[in-house]
Parts: sequence; C-alpha cells; structure tokens
Amino acid sequence: MLRSIFAGAIALLALMPAARADDAAAHSRLDQIIAAGVLKVGSTGDYKPFTFKDPSNGEFSGFDIDQANSLAKALGVKLEIVPTSWPNLMKDFKADKFDMAMGGVSATFDRQKVGLFSSPYMQEGKTPIARCADKDKFQTVSDIDKPDVTVIANPGGTNEKFDRAHFTKAKIVVFPDNTKIFDEVAAGHADVMITDASETRYQQKLHAGVLCSIHPDKPFDFAEKAESLGFDGLWLNEEHFQGSVIEVEGRRCHSPLILASGILARTRRLRVGFSVLLLALHHPVRLAEEIATLDVISDGRVDFGISRGGNGRYLEAYGIDPDSVNERFQSTLQFLMTAWQDGKMPFGENAYSIEPKPIQKPHPPIFIGTYSDETAGWAAREGHALICHGITSMANQRRILRAFTDAGGDVGQVPFGRFVYVSETDASAREELWPTVLNLTGRLKGFGLFNRRGIVTEHDLDPEVFYREMVIAGGPESCARQILELNSELGIAYLNALSAFFGFLPLELLDRSLTLLGREVRPRVEEALAAKVGA
Repeated sequence: MLRSIFAGAIALLALMPAARADDAAAHSRLDQIIAAGVLKVGSTGDYKPFTFKDPSNGEFSGFDIDQANSLAKALGVKLEIVPTSWPNLMKDFKADKFDMAMGGVSATFDRQKVGLFSSPYMQEGKTPIARCADKDKFQTVSDIDKPDVTVIANPGGTNEKFDRAHFTKAKIVVFPDNTKIFDEVAAGHADVMITDASETRYQQKLHAGVLCSIHPDKPFDFAEKAESLGFDGLWLNEEHFQGSVIEVEGRRCHSPLILASGILARTRRLRVGFSVLLLALHHPVRLAEEIATLDVISDGRVDFGISRGGNGRYLEAYGIDPDSVNERFQSTLQFLMTAWQDGKMPFGENAYSIEPKPIQKPHPPIFIGTYSDETAGWAAREGHALICHGITSMANQRRILRAFTDAGGDVGQVPFGRFVYVSETDASAREELWPTVLNLTGRLKGFGLFNRRGIVTEHDLDPEVFYREMVIAGGPESCARQILELNSELGIAYLNALSAFFGFLPLELLDRSLTLLGREVRPRVEEALAAKVGA
C-alpha cells in the first residue's frame, strides 16, 4: 500500500495510507500500527534541529522526534526510531522498514510517487552558509559557480541534487557525515554549503562568529538558476484578482514591478521584461519613474512590454472607463517616451524633469502585446517590437506575426511564447507533464478564455490538441527539433519558454526541465542555427 512520509523542513506527512488496487481488502496502515503496538519512524539523525542521533548513546532528539513521540502517545503505542540515511531513505521506506519518515524530509516529486506528504508546516528553499569572512563572496549562484570555489554536500539528498543541477564550474565535494559537514566549512576544507535555510540559521548559532547564513530569508530561486544556465531573460505578467473567478492554484504575479526589482537585485546578467504591463492601470508619472529606476539599478537590463489592458474586470475595479483605454494607451506611451528624454515636461503652469532617466537610450526596448492585426502593424510602423504570448494558438500567432512583418517588423526580435517541457525522453515528458496539461486546460476552460476573440478556441483547449499544438515537449532532441522548426517556418530567433505552465507544473519538474532546456536543448539549437548561418 502507498504509505506516508513525514517531512520536516518542507512538509509533514499525514498518517494517510492508501491501499493499492490489489490490496483493497487489507487493513489500513493505522490499523496495523495499533495492532502491533509500535509506530516505526525512519530518521537520518543528522539534520538539526529536526533530528539528531547522539553518537554517545544512540538517542534521537529534535523537533520532528518530539512530534513522533507525541503521535505515538496519542495512538497509545510505543515509538521505535529506525535509523536510515539520505541515500537509503526511500529504499528503506519501500522495503517497509518503517511506517513513516521524519526529520527534514523535503517534498520532492520522486518521493511523492511513493509516499503521501502532509500539508507543509514550513516553506523555504536552499541558501548558502559560509565562513563569515567570506559571506559577501557567495551571494548568488553565479558567485559560487566558479572553478576556485569548493562546495560541500551530504550524499544522496536534495542538497547534493541542487548542487549537481546548478554548479558546473565549482568543485563539488561529497562528505559522508552530515553531523560534521559544517565543521569542514568552518575549518576551511570547503568554501560553502547549500542547504535549507532553517538549517543554515541553526548552524550559524552553533558556529557563532565563524559560519554565517547567507540571505536565509531570500533562498535561491529560479531566476538565479535561469541566469546560471545561460538564459537571456525572464518575463513577468501582470495579473489581478486570481482566484476570484475560479479556484486558482497556479502563479501569483500581482505586482510585477516589485517582483522585478527583487529578481534584478539577485542577478547580474539576466534581463527582466514584462509580458505585459497593462498601461490603462498605471499612472504615467509613477510608471515612468519606476521603470527608469529599475533600469538604473539593474544597469540597463529592463525590457518594457505593454498592452492596452482591456480586461473588463480590471477596468471596473480600477475605476477606468473602457471607452478611454485606447486613448490612454497612446497618450501614456507617448508621455513615457518623452519623460525618459533629457529635459523638463510641462505640467500646468510648471515644468518638471521626470527622474531618474533610464540607462538604456533612448529608453528601454518597447514590446507590444496584442491579439489584433491592426495593433501588430502599428507596432511595426512605430519601430516597436512585438511580444507573442504562449497562450495564443499557432493559427493566431501566425496571423499576428504576418501583420507585423507585412508592416516592416523584424520577427527576429519577437519573443515568441510557447509552453516548454523537457524530460529525458519523449515518453517520460508526456507521462510527467500530462497531469499538468489536464489541470491547466481545465482551468483555462473554466474562465472562458476561448470566448475572447483572437486567442484560442475551445477546440485548442482539448488536452490532446493543446499538448500537440501549443506545447513543445519531449526529450532534448525532440524539443530542439521543434524549436528549430519554428525558426524555419516563422523566422523565430527568440523563444520565450513558458516553463512553469502558469505555476501549475510541480517545482521539481520545473527545476529539472529548466536544467535540460539550458544544458541539453539550448546548445543543440545554437549549434544548428550557427551552422545554418555559416552554410
């Protein structure tokens, strides 16, 4: 039967056994535990403050061990702690050596295939810990991923997996004893360790003045990973009132300007664009100041993607007259382009200079989001780029691009959106992605996206059609081929990969897909395009 794992740092496992189809008549795991009078809990004993095995007497202690004792007491049974290790955790679990696993067990996709996790009791991420004298050297993934840096990891767990996925230049050393691994950093045998933020805080207290947790409140994120993998940019949407129409479990991007500032502060090279900001909802003066400020603090890494912003719900809530949207778009854009130039602008009887001025001259690149041929043609004639959103069907994408290029637009500068998922093989890609496709298409149908002209039809949201027509998915070779086909047919040179599937893709799958996209697919595509140019 499918049993439960207790996770510490990320989630706790509820005692919720589920019988297999061939074992439907069996007693539940809970019945078996009570009948035996013993609750067996597997724990590594090397992850303070959640679990620790005292080498002098073999006794276990820690937050999760306390919870295990409380659970056993509530069930009226004895508690037996079964020692395990990170490399053997799931093997021992599947071998039925214990009923549950507790003690900082992160909820990962592979583990969820075997056991049932509880609702999380702590949400955090990976962050570095280093000698205090060196903490300023290791603020980002790029800072750490250098040939002269030694990263130390305990074997078999999510820490080592994170290191292998993110660091290709740094030296990775696997140290077998997780209870002494931080002493190795303190002694100078390694430069940095990446682990859960809670553990870095705890170890900082144990090694006061020697080891320092580095930004534990801001764990490493996918933006830093994207930069380390060589991606050029990251695009943010503006959304509002998610969850008010249907239950939404996916993305949250209500304040993209604030989110952009955080991403730009944590990266060094990655560009951040907006796909798109809704001009009708923004005050022109404030928006001019904020976009220019982002451009200054990032040293010119902002791409300014905009659209009219005609969503009726948004306009109603913001008190905007729908009939004024077109005029607002034109006047606001003209205001912004003037405000970013040197000199003052008239305001009534006075004149003021909008500050600061952006780094990029004459202004950050402007990308227009639209579903209409008229606006696409206008963007080309005005010298602006186009941005094609991935939720649009291929038939509509072709139509919009044709209008843009017919008016003189350069398709090579167009970020072309497609949902992208990369796995080891075509078969594994479909198996892993299919639940997300079913979930996403169901939600898109739920709020009537197909009723909006020029985007998708209801037929496009059939899961099989969606997977075939709107998703680039498969092994590295297949994905590279599909991207190159877009280049051959439409001249696409900038793929905007919607890798998170609007936030519905499990994070572990997103992490793995991004890694394969950056390390396996991108080099294939770039090599093929370079050969095409040189032919």
